[in-house]
Amino acid sequence: MISFPFDNTSQEVQDRNIDSDVFAEYLKRLTGGNNGVFAEVGTKMQVTATGGMTVKVKPGDGFIEGRIFINDIETELPIGSAESLDRIDTVVVRLSKANRETTLAVVKGTASSAPSAPALTRESGVYELGLANVLVKKNTVNITQAEVTDTRLNDQRCGI
Repeated sequence: MISFPFDNTSQEVQDRNIDSDVFAEYLKRLTGGNNGVFAEVGTKMQVTATGGMTVKVKPGDGFIEGRIFINDIETELPIGSAESLDRIDTVVVRLSKANRETTLAVVKGTASSAPSAPALTRESGVYELGLANVLVKKNTVNITQAEVTDTRLNDQRCGI
């Protein structure tokens, strides 16, 4: 049985320390195990086209596997070059337990005549939340807002 918080009995006896996994599990239970952007979504973590082959993620915060992420600045992300067929890329918040951080990234999809969004990584050490899907049309040099699909409210991709 795990129980906390309790104080250590001295500096030498550190018998009440807990690791981040235990604390994250505690936070997950408080939130019902939900992941996603914090409730007042609005423009929090919204992905928008900026012209050319870039998108930006607006400031916001949320919860991912018991860990809090805070994006306090607009962040620009490059979208890879277009190919001879369309593809769908996904803008994600990625938790890496090995690196002890959350980051924003673009997961490149597979070019296809019928493209679909790439699968999100959801393993014990890496967990991704999909903020938006970006349709990268063949031979394009410009991403427009019409090609950005918000997935923040989709419980399978992100959620609140």
